[in-house]
Amino acid sequence: MPTIGRLLAAVVAVSLLGVAPPSAHAATSPPSNDVAVTLITGDVVHASHDEHGQWTLAMQPVEPTLPAQYAQFPQRHGDTVDQYLIPAAAMPLVQSGAVDRELFDVTSLIRQGRDDAHSDVLPLVVDSKRVQVRKADAAASWKSLAGAKQVRLDGVSVPAVPKGPDGATFDVTFAMLDRHGKTPGTDEGTSVVVIDLDTGAGYFQKAGDTVSLPAGRYGVTGSVWSGSELAEVAIPELKVDRGRTVTLDASKAKQVRVSADQPSARAGVWTSRVLNRVQPLGYFFTYVTMLDPRFSTFYATSQGPASAAFAYADNVSLVQPGLEFWVDRPQRFEVPANWLYGSPQPTGTGRFDAVFGGEGTVAELSKVDAKGKLVVLVLPGSTPLDEVIQRVANVKAAGGAAVAVTPSVGRPSLRADVPVEVPVFVVFGDNAQRLVAAAKAGGLATEYTARTASQYRYELSFPSEEGFRPISCTRWAAPTSRRSRPPTTARPKRARRA
Repeated sequence: MPTIGRLLAAVVAVSLLGVAPPSAHAATSPPSNDVAVTLITGDVVHASHDEHGQWTLAMQPVEPTLPAQYAQFPQRHGDTVDQYLIPAAAMPLVQSGAVDRELFDVTSLIRQGRDDAHSDVLPLVVDSKRVQVRKADAAASWKSLAGAKQVRLDGVSVPAVPKGPDGATFDVTFAMLDRHGKTPGTDEGTSVVVIDLDTGAGYFQKAGDTVSLPAGRYGVTGSVWSGSELAEVAIPELKVDRGRTVTLDASKAKQVRVSADQPSARAGVWTSRVLNRVQPLGYFFTYVTMLDPRFSTFYATSQGPASAAFAYADNVSLVQPGLEFWVDRPQRFEVPANWLYGSPQPTGTGRFDAVFGGEGTVAELSKVDAKGKLVVLVLPGSTPLDEVIQRVANVKAAGGAAVAVTPSVGRPSLRADVPVEVPVFVVFGDNAQRLVAAAKAGGLATEYTARTASQYRYELSFPSEEGFRPISCTRWAAPTSRRSRPPTTARPKRARRA
């Protein structure tokens, strides 16, 4: 049987966003296909398998703002081993039984022909009523299901969740302290994932919840986040033999830092994985956190003794940003941004004075001087796409040169099937709200830099079997220009603890 080190190497050797099953083939056999599966949450999973039938899953979050978290794990049904991927937003509802976990059995959905290439709807049973949810509307529909008592996939029997041997159970409360040593407040999000290391059964809850656990060994991962700051705490192996409260202390977490010798290569995706090996089944339950290196601050620690059932890995890919959007005055800061699909995408660096245009109605725009300026719009999350495009047209008619749009609630479906006539930046995250406030205050100047390709690319994989070991990458091999040859994969020459 492969060692845990080899299994971990197989996991971290796959593509940045992928999470491969722990197989010796995973590191050497590239995926042979790519199948997209839209989940009930609106997140999209890209699934592929190699010639040995080993699956690799990667999640494309429905929300553009990172961090995003999900759990991936295999589960055996008879002779079939299926791959599940559950986004963090769905975990409490899966744990409570309100949402059936089979809605997240990616390989089963593919076998049933419910991948995106073969079906654009999800057939559901919601509180005994059959409904068809269009995948394009899945994110909005997911929010409306919050009060449902039972949601399951129509026409699919529910397999039994693996359980341990019959016997006593113990009530365990998982408390958590944030980075400041305090109980997380209402403005902070939390999650606690508990994995039975003997059966693979998973328990998902928020900090402070109590769960009834059979006696046994468990891997525990807790997360607490506020805005773009996230801290993770892992207990490699927890023995449960009595009822008690277990406190995950994020105040002990250290910041994980990564940098490159080319400062402009600072965009990409940072993927952190906590892996709990389930014995005697020999597979990993993987808890994945995706962060944006530009806008996220990541802290990590472990508590308790090391365990052969635990592994941890960071994968970071750094490139030059395709789009940078900055507030230049009155105070300089960067705002996460993408282009609206269908928008003109000028390259190079440009600058705009900016004004606030409300929701972009004709009446609102008549009260501001939009001529030659970028107009900042705030639209409700339920705004239909055709109305978004109409508001952009209103800005152009008022003489505006560009638009920055952010939703006030949720996120509109900002995908345009028809071109728009002025550049449109879709901005999001906490700094988008700072942009709005600055636009309302007046005197706002903005700057953008757009590239068609990155000249540099860095890849870092950091595995550990001993627990969280935050590092700071202090020296990198020099990258290679894309203009002369393929991009270099750079490894750190020296690393130290943060």
